[in-house]
This record gives sequence, structure tokens and C-alpha cells, in this order.
Amino acid sequence: MLDRKAARQKIVLDHAEYKGSLFNTYLLYEEGDNVYLIDQHAAHERLIFDRLRAEMEKRSVMRQPMLVPYVLHVNSAEREFIAENLETLQNIGFEIEAFGLGDFKVSSVPLDLQDIDLASFFEELLKEVGALHSIRLTELLRDKIAMTACKHAVKGGMMLSDSEKKKLFEMLHGDMGLKCPHGRPVAVRMTKYEIEKMFKRIV
Repeated sequence: MLDRKAARQKIVLDHAEYKGSLFNTYLLYEEGDNVYLIDQHAAHERLIFDRLRAEMEKRSVMRQPMLVPYVLHVNSAEREFIAENLETLQNIGFEIEAFGLGDFKVSSVPLDLQDIDLASFFEELLKEVGALHSIRLTELLRDKIAMTACKHAVKGGMMLSDSEKKKLFEMLHGDMGLKCPHGRPVAVRMTKYEIEKMFKRIV
């Protein structure tokens, strides 16, 4: 039963044909009597999230050096939190170290996140210092960092090249059950029957 359900959630990549995009956000693919709408940004978030998690576990995250290092100004509680979790931040690809009188300097960021807004990233991460500090679960912290990084890495309305669209579609492996790190679906399916019923070609 579960195997049949999983199979129904798969797009057969060899049979799907790209038909265009809507609003520079949704990719359209046709397969037989089905049409698939893929949220390219939710899909991109999920792929970055999965890759970061895998790279963190292998300690193999690629870094992008910054032309001008970013200096993070923190209070005493935030300073303690960052100091205790430097290794986790470094494992995800941030080159960060103590700087001056209690601040931190970021010299490199994960390659996948080279356009990240560091001020917003650390503001969102540090606003939950109390909760994260009391739980002290490294795995939860890694998820928090990865999800926050993904959120700031993906831009809405981004126009992809044809090769980027194809690569993104292929990397999903046709999995219709995927969700982005924030819980939104990556893709939805509509059938020819459903569409024709909407236009009252079928009653």
C-alpha cells in the first residue's frame, strides 16, 4: 500500500516535458494527462537544506571568502552563545572567529549562501538564544542554522536559465512528497480531468 502511494507521488522524469514558467516562480511540466507545478524557490530551499546537512555531517562544506569581513556586534548572552557554538557555525561553512572586545568576525560563508544577508541571518538566529541555549541540542541548532540560511539565500521571483530549471527538476528525482524546510510543498499535481472540469468541458 505504501509503495503504491509513493509511486503515485513520483514524476516519471523521462516522460515529463517542460512547458514554461509562471511569474518566474512556478515551473510547469506535462506528463501524460498530468501537469506538475513546481515551486522553484521551495525546491531550491529544500535542495540547499539537504546539501548543507549532508556537507555538515561530512565536514565538507565549500566556503566563499568575503571581500570585506563582516563584524558581528553582540551582547554578553549572545557572545556566550556564539562562542559555545563556533564549531557548529564553522561546520556549516562560516569562517567565524572572536574579534576585538567581544565581537566576532565572519570572513567566509558557505558557497551556496554567498549572497546571504548576514545581518538578517544573525538577527534571526540570535533572537532565540534563550530557547536554544537552554535546550543545548547540537542537532536542533544545526537545523535552525540551515533553515535560517536557506530562508535568506533564496530570492523570490528569481529568473532561472533553461539549464538551471532542468538541473533543479532532475535533482528533485521526481519526488512529489518533498517539502521545503519550512513545511511548504515543493510541487503539486493537476490532472487533465480536473482542468477540463474547471472549464466545464466535463460535467
